[in-house]
Amino acid sequence: MNSRAVLNFHYRGGVSLASQYPNLEFEVSDSPDAPRGLVDFMGSIHIDIVSRRLAAALQLVGAEIELFPVAMSYNGRRLDGQHFFALNSLMRPRALDLKKSDVDLDEELGDVLVARKVVLDETAIANLSWLVVDELHRLAVSSKVIDAIRLSGCTGCAFSEPGSIRF
Repeated sequence: MNSRAVLNFHYRGGVSLASQYPNLEFEVSDSPDAPRGLVDFMGSIHIDIVSRRLAAALQLVGAEIELFPVAMSYNGRRLDGQHFFALNSLMRPRALDLKKSDVDLDEELGDVLVARKVVLDETAIANLSWLVVDELHRLAVSSKVIDAIRLSGCTGCAFSEPGSIRF
């Protein structure tokens, strides 16, 4: 990954970023905790990368995302920006139901430090398909998105219920 280009990337910031990063390039390698090879969803600390197939599935269901082309290299093979895209989540609401969740919050920032039980506020996310839960800094997707991804046959995606999240 071209760390210099993404070092100050406002990861999942809830704002448009495409114009700020017109020439992203990544070198992808296999990880012991992920499927081998080029999969349809590749998450990282700085930015998520999706294949053309996954991008199409997400656009089809109206996911609140921004996609911009990235050049990638894998095992010495270079792929241009028509194959893979940086994925930026455009929605970042405060969506945790603090009355029903069991979490420890950073009092200054409002971020979750420890999560024993996570419950989302359904009214805060009722009309959204794809978002980052602000307090958790984690993706949340609707069942419509999950179904679209499964039907598309995309790889590299894993889903869990909010109530099962612990950290």
